[in-house]
Amino acid sequence: MDEEAVATWMQVIIAEFRQIHAALLLAGGYKGTTVTDTTVADLRHMFTLNVETAWNVARPVLLHMKKNNYGRIILIGAKPALEMESASYAVAYALSKAQVVKLTELIAAEGKNYGVAGYCLVPSVIDTPDNRQAMPKANYSQWIKPEKMAEVMQGLCNEQVMVTDTLIKLY
Repeated sequence: MDEEAVATWMQVIIAEFRQIHAALLLAGGYKGTTVTDTTVADLRHMFTLNVETAWNVARPVLLHMKKNNYGRIILIGAKPALEMESASYAVAYALSKAQVVKLTELIAAEGKNYGVAGYCLVPSVIDTPDNRQAMPKANYSQWIKPEKMAEVMQGLCNEQVMVTDTLIKLY
């Protein structure tokens, strides 16, 4: 969440490895609220966790990748950002993830002439211990496995692959 700390960290990474080929921006968070229950503080919290964290890494990574004429930037969206029936109990979360989707589209547009692709994986519910604890009676078989998401990310990072769709729905 600290833009200056991320900038310093990016300099260290680039100095050590010289080129970043792929960036997987996986940080984020969730809070469920309805429109009437959502406060400005909820909006700010979700925006900080989901948009600012992505922005603070994506922007310097995109700049670096444009200079090197190659790269893949993968962000994580969410089904509620695209489908309103999934968003009614996750308003601040849905709004923040919608901004992550738009950020990905902007990255893809700016990067396309530099060999830089931007992708946004849009899962339904990810099968994590935290989600299982939060929803103990859910049907876990319908949830996306983290391993499946990792396979998709690995495929998108393949130098020989250039997927033209920015949004990759995983549900």
